[in-house]
Amino acid sequence: MLRNIEIGLLLYIAIMLYSLVDATNFGSNGAHQSISLLLYGPLARWFVPVVVVVGLLIPTIVLLFEAKGWWPRLVATLAVLADYYAFRVLLFKAAVFDPIQSFVPQFAGSRTKRL
Repeated sequence: MLRNIEIGLLLYIAIMLYSLVDATNFGSNGAHQSISLLLYGPLARWFVPVVVVVGLLIPTIVLLFEAKGWWPRLVATLAVLADYYAFRVLLFKAAVFDPIQSFVPQFAGSRTKRL
């Protein structure tokens, strides 16, 4: 039963990761630029191998084959922890924010009169 819970939690992590990446389709321009840095830019060489492969695929493979003993479970646990840490660091590195306040006039044709 514990193995089923572990695999269920890995599935939950995969769904949450996908939903965070997919949510940028409805986000701002900064969100689009951030996700393109993670998936296609210079951070992709770390995001895909570490977060997806090491953090999700290796623990799933280890747990699906029901390896006996504590060593495979330790490897799976360390892989998930590496996934969590790498995801957080890469997310902070790829953060691109839109400006909160813009000093550009709202309308191209509007001009303010100076007193």
